[in-house]
Amino acid sequence: MEIAALYVHLPFCPYICPYCDFAKWAFTPTAARAYLRALEAEIDRAPLVAATTLFFGGGTPNTYEPQEIAALIARLRARFGLREDAEVSVEINPDLGLCERLDGLREAGVNRLSIGVQSFDAGELRTLGRRHWRLRSASSSSAPAQRASPIFRSI
Repeated sequence: MEIAALYVHLPFCPYICPYCDFAKWAFTPTAARAYLRALEAEIDRAPLVAATTLFFGGGTPNTYEPQEIAALIARLRARFGLREDAEVSVEINPDLGLCERLDGLREAGVNRLSIGVQSFDAGELRTLGRRHWRLRSASSSSAPAQRASPIFRSI
């Protein structure tokens, strides 16, 4: 069986950044759940591979509820034999409100975070349309990482 790393694109965001060229849409619960149903059907029909790692990118994957991420992880583990000790990463938006879900993501099976910080300069972040520009300094911009460090070994 072929060995592969899995990438799952979750294209919904709480707001749309003007600089971003990735496939993304504004989050609505109805659209996001419809996407998950379609994704589940695609997973069930995908060719079998032996998965070694899993990465959720986007969009803003931490816009989804942790139990939705947990269900996807379980489905992907069952379909592709992803081991329990495999690296499971989620790209997160560093907005503090979205970081309230970190404990839930860890419980869902995520063991690594990729924090989307394009800059620590407030002016640059404002230009990019990133909300976390309101954090006043590099040290406060690292608040999501500080919040995550007791929960995740790999950030």
